[in-house]
Amino acid sequence: MRPKSGPSDLDNGKRFAGVRAYVKEVGSMGSASALMGILAMVVGLVLVVTVPEAKTFGLTILILGGGVISLAGIVAWRSVTDSVTGRRGRYSANTLLMTISFLLLIGVLNFVFWDNPNRWDVTATRQFTLAPRTLDVLANLEASVNAIAFFDSNDEDQRPYLEDVDNLLREFSVRSNQFSYEIMDPDVEPNIAKQYGVTSPGQVAFFANDSDSFDVAFGARYKGRNPQTGDAIFDANSSLEQDFVTPLLIVSGQEKKTAYFLTGHGERNVVDPTSDDGIFTAVNALTKENFDVRPLDLSQKKIVPRRTGDQPLEQDQVAPSLIIIAGPVKDLLDDEVDELTDFLEDGGRLLVLIDPGSPQSYIDFLSNWGVTVSQGNVIDEEDFLRPDTRVPFVTQYNTQNEIARGLERTYFPGVAAIQFDMKSMPPVVVGGQILPQQTVIEISRTSSGSWLVDDLARVTPNADLDLQGTFSTVVLVEDAFAPLDKSPRFIDPTSAVPASLVVIGDSDFITNKHFNNASNGDLFLNSINYLTGDVSLINIRPKQVTRREILATPNEFDVIRYTSWFVLPSLMALAGIGIWWVRR
Repeated sequence: MRPKSGPSDLDNGKRFAGVRAYVKEVGSMGSASALMGILAMVVGLVLVVTVPEAKTFGLTILILGGGVISLAGIVAWRSVTDSVTGRRGRYSANTLLMTISFLLLIGVLNFVFWDNPNRWDVTATRQFTLAPRTLDVLANLEASVNAIAFFDSNDEDQRPYLEDVDNLLREFSVRSNQFSYEIMDPDVEPNIAKQYGVTSPGQVAFFANDSDSFDVAFGARYKGRNPQTGDAIFDANSSLEQDFVTPLLIVSGQEKKTAYFLTGHGERNVVDPTSDDGIFTAVNALTKENFDVRPLDLSQKKIVPRRTGDQPLEQDQVAPSLIIIAGPVKDLLDDEVDELTDFLEDGGRLLVLIDPGSPQSYIDFLSNWGVTVSQGNVIDEEDFLRPDTRVPFVTQYNTQNEIARGLERTYFPGVAAIQFDMKSMPPVVVGGQILPQQTVIEISRTSSGSWLVDDLARVTPNADLDLQGTFSTVVLVEDAFAPLDKSPRFIDPTSAVPASLVVIGDSDFITNKHFNNASNGDLFLNSINYLTGDVSLINIRPKQVTRREILATPNEFDVIRYTSWFVLPSLMALAGIGIWWVRR
């Protein structure tokens, strides 16, 4: 007789049935777990070998994959064995082997190309190919050169310009092991920006590691903010490669920018450090800014355009980056006026420091470039360097311009008023746009307590004879395509190189006696650095971006769209069904 089952036996039976069901479930998942574990180990191994930054993460995945495989083998050994040796197992093993081989191939190729980087420019216009001259400069870097691109990468207004700068600097770093760069927000690191004289986003500082030499170029020129929307406004740099190679030449010592001081007309003495009226201190400061400073006598030297600077110059030729006229007392000859005019028409840069009562030839020359130098000088009864009202202090600046940024107070021991009228400026067509033939921008002005006095010796204004008001002391003329008595002579408007000049109504403020006082020296150096900020030592033609668009009618566009949406995926699905049907 079979013994009767008690309640405890029924409970045990249920427990054993539950265990058997659990083991069966685990066994059915064993093969999948094993395959997942193997795949995890492969992915982890690839990460460890090819991506050093993800080594810890790769090791973690590798260990977890090994653990999953071990657990699957222990719990469901028979199921795993059947899955591997059976028909499905063979297909799975074949697929796994192909996957592993593919991943290993990708890893090996990644490792090879990482150590041997090569880049191919497949654009029709070779948009991303560096010019041969650029490659030569990079190949001749004998010491390490770094660059800091001062952009806020989180600012949507700056991002398009940052992308162009980043692409070019990355190409530089690929072509030379001596070059490296980083991107830095000037608002986050204001001290570093100040160290390199960076006053706005969009500038790029290049510097040598083994010296104090540095130079700043414009990746994009910051124009301020839109008063309605608050968005930052930038002008793109169409000659980015050319403007970035120039600081490479400077900081590596291969070349320098040349600043020529005009001589032969009683200008300020540039070589005597003991004379209060000389400007040796200013010249020395300019030399420390990495300029090659030279005298220019137009009776002995002929100015040739900067873009021929890559070619050997004749003994009587010069190709200045900048010409400085400091306090002349004798008139220019007609031939000299013509030569300076040609220099500006070729896109030259000119700094004019003109005192009250200067010769008429200089006043006539400047009036042709949109600037009128007043007769007499400015006295200021409100803000002046005591006790002489003829030495006005200037604190009102156009801070939207880089020349004025960082200036506190400047003073001018006898200053002429600079006047201009943009409303009467004739128009010119450039690149399909109607622009003023010249653009004149005020940089600084005197206080409301100032007067324009005809008699240079008088220190007290006469309300019946003199004009009261605020007067411009520094102006910038840029985008100047031609003097007002001529039409622009460029043939191709898109390649026009406009001139730039800064006119300051005094030369005393940079003399040895005054240069290091207040912000006098800073105004002088800011003006020069602004004028030469986009001066290039070599000529690299900017590449034209060719836009290629598909021109299609609405019906043709619908065919393209629906073909990519439905036809191609349907063909892939049919191919998969066909393969399954053959192997079923």
